[in-house]
Amino acid sequence: MQLMAELLGTYLIMFDGFAVMVVNKNMGLLGIAVLWGLDVMIMIYTVGHVSGAHFNPAITIAFATSKRIAWRQVSFSINLSYNRHEQERINTIKKCFRDVSVHFLGYFCFQVPAYILSQVVGATLATSTVNLMFKEEQPQFLGTIPAGSDLQSLGLEFLITFHLMIAVAGIATDNRAVSTTAFLAS
Repeated sequence: MQLMAELLGTYLIMFDGFAVMVVNKNMGLLGIAVLWGLDVMIMIYTVGHVSGAHFNPAITIAFATSKRIAWRQVSFSINLSYNRHEQERINTIKKCFRDVSVHFLGYFCFQVPAYILSQVVGATLATSTVNLMFKEEQPQFLGTIPAGSDLQSLGLEFLITFHLMIAVAGIATDNRAVSTTAFLAS
């Protein structure tokens, strides 16, 4: 249920945001930004009680590393074809590297980050849907193009994600904050 809530919430946010960019040629950046913010708020209120309403792998990873959610909620394991001796070796490795997501040492044991996978699938489905629906109506590129170097873009992305995480940590996860204001973190 949690994974479906993450997938659906991410899908709806991405679909609404990109669709409004395609169909509203007269709307300025303010209108588009307001729609994105309201859409995130609505999805937080809609599925937040089910999945936590992360909708972003950065938030999921941060919550897991700060122990706000358990790693077992973030990932699930797929273990295929190994014998008893390999199982003992796997268990020893897992004890040493509890939070490591991928292990490949002569056997196949792969932990799929389920929350992140559902977010990526939701976003991919949403952008594919917008592309299929409005293929002829996109005369220009709707994405963003970095204005600086790759290093500047990486630094800017880091700072923007840091800003997002400070807002989420301060508003959505602090016990002293009013829980109904979690949408403000978006």
